[in-house]
Amino acid sequence: MDPNDEIFPIAYAMVEGENKESWSWFLALLKHDLGIDVVSENEYIFISDKQKGLLPAFSVVLPNVVLRFCVRHLYANMKAAGFHGNAIKDTLWAAARDTTVNCFKESMRKMKELDNLAFGWLGDKHPSEWSRSHFTTSALCDILVNNMCECFNAMIVKARETPLISCLESLRTLLMTRLFKNKQDADEWTGIVCPNIVKKIALEEKFAGGFIPLQHAICAIWMKRHNVLEYVDSCYNVETYLKVYGCGINAMAGPNEWPHTHREAPLPPEYKAKPDRPRKLRLRGADEKK
Repeated sequence: MDPNDEIFPIAYAMVEGENKESWSWFLALLKHDLGIDVVSENEYIFISDKQKGLLPAFSVVLPNVVLRFCVRHLYANMKAAGFHGNAIKDTLWAAARDTTVNCFKESMRKMKELDNLAFGWLGDKHPSEWSRSHFTTSALCDILVNNMCECFNAMIVKARETPLISCLESLRTLLMTRLFKNKQDADEWTGIVCPNIVKKIALEEKFAGGFIPLQHAICAIWMKRHNVLEYVDSCYNVETYLKVYGCGINAMAGPNEWPHTHREAPLPPEYKAKPDRPRKLRLRGADEKK
């Protein structure tokens, strides 16, 4: 997530399939490029929907990072296990959104009253992986779903239909354009904090009388006659945003300018045709809006 609470693609790769080997290769490169060492591992947070082979790869390559799991996918897994219905769904989301341990315990008590087996199934998933009440206090983002991945998938639909080299070129052009446009937009911002963050705070200020943690903090700041925006973490400042987008993706020379080599051309990976027509977008669950 960038300082304006929007998607910022860091790395992408093309692989034969989702498995431990592919994820381990990808994470090892990401670890090297970001300079993640043993000391700083626990400062990084990864959220996913438990893709095939991903968790074993994390345990090998980045065993100490903080892992979160998408609550939307968590509920989908609950349904697959036989626990479904609006009451269970609403209670799960309430527990996920709870910001204090006591509120979380109350939501889980309600879950136990609704369905003791569902409570037991959910008890196997540590709340630090899906409930705000148990998130690490060093985290500067409290998202519960991995919608950013779905946004990226939607961005590259057309590119995925093209051959390998054309696909990579389309992705490079797409990201180059996006980074440049975002920097241009930010050059016109006049505030200190990024606009999407300002909107979120303005919404919380309307309900500051409710005294959940963020709203309680806002009231305390008001009592001191201070500006709420002065208490926003610097990671959400326009200055930080401009640093993030300060290094764009430069244009590249075309195939005619590529260096020549006498080495044997690499062969493509072995193709394994999958049954049915390949889908472009993620299949939606029965509980999701079309």
